[in-house]
Amino acid sequence: MKSSDFALTVDDQQTLAAFVGAWADRDETRARGLSTVSAGTQERNRPVILLLGVSAEDESVIRGAAGENFQVECVAPMDFPSPLLRRIDPALVVFDVEAMPAVFWQGGICDALHRIMPGVQLLLLADDEGREVVCEALEAGSCDVVAKPIVPAVLRARLQIHISLAELRRKTGDAHGSAQRRIEGLLGEIDRVRSGFIHSIGLLAEVRDRDTGAHLQRTRAFMRVLVDGLRRLEIGSHLLSPQQGDLIVQAAPLHDIGKIAIPDSILQKPGKLSDDERLIVMTHAAIGGGAINAALVRLEHDAMAAPDAGFSAAADLLQVASQIARSHHERWDGQGYPDRLAGEAIPLAARLMAVADVYDALTSPRPYKRRWAEQDVAEYIGLGRGAQFDPILVDVFIAERATFAAIAERYQTSDGH
Repeated sequence: MKSSDFALTVDDQQTLAAFVGAWADRDETRARGLSTVSAGTQERNRPVILLLGVSAEDESVIRGAAGENFQVECVAPMDFPSPLLRRIDPALVVFDVEAMPAVFWQGGICDALHRIMPGVQLLLLADDEGREVVCEALEAGSCDVVAKPIVPAVLRARLQIHISLAELRRKTGDAHGSAQRRIEGLLGEIDRVRSGFIHSIGLLAEVRDRDTGAHLQRTRAFMRVLVDGLRRLEIGSHLLSPQQGDLIVQAAPLHDIGKIAIPDSILQKPGKLSDDERLIVMTHAAIGGGAINAALVRLEHDAMAAPDAGFSAAADLLQVASQIARSHHERWDGQGYPDRLAGEAIPLAARLMAVADVYDALTSPRPYKRRWAEQDVAEYIGLGRGAQFDPILVDVFIAERATFAAIAERYQTSDGH
């Protein structure tokens, strides 16, 4: 019978699901490989060969060929789901084409086994190595075919080869996984150092503005809430990838870096600013964006001289930081500064910061003003929908307002900031 004669009946599908589930449900923390020990089932240091649908006669030949070097276990298709499948980690699975029909490759069993146990080898027993069904099984992921009737010497050699390959794949996979974990750990450490450095630089400007740094913590937290809320919207998931969202949050502390260039007599003035003083303060946006952009240009120059040095992530971060610093005082209606950008011409990162920064400014006391009530701030931002702020981001803010209020309360300082 050709493999095309087999269809995935309901019984076939249930059998297949039971087969895969028997392995997939096992404790993921169990070590997979040749040295695994499962109490009372898998013997120490003996690779397991699992026979599926193999006749009693062929099982006897295989056990004889395997000798004492391998542990052989046998399961018949009608025994699924067998408790045995939950307690062993076979290095080699041997199945008979006649007893295990095309459902096991048409239904994806080979692919499923390789996903569950990346190092496992799949070996076919078949009367005719040239049969179409055998070819399809090989294409589906089986590694080899042993012709029947089985020649013990040939089978013994094949077993040794495939067990060795399984062991090699397991060791390679373990080494790769260990290296991957070390790399991820190092990248995480670099990311934490970079975040701390950015926060420290941003703090330089905030300290001169009589802020203890709580403003940076609050606005960064507000940005995370806005980014996550935006991504939960269908349109937001298209506007912003998770990686872009992380960059925006990470760059947020640099939004007021340009205030370093503003005189202390203005930044620390206890009363209301004059019109001229307000114009001077407004220059901080262009100054901050320009300073970060200069660093970006220098970084891109260095990257051209050393293309393999890995400057890409830093360049992406500086690009976002420059956008936030320069454009977070732009308005949706084009009446902001320094470039009078409008609508979507304003970078998304800066539109996000506009909401976060205004909320924090109004809910925090300043030497020249009292702290607004949270209800009044929410109403102000709502009224600015489509005028001062991106309408979509105002909607996100309204949905996340309670979280904003909780953050504002959590990061208050002893002086009420």
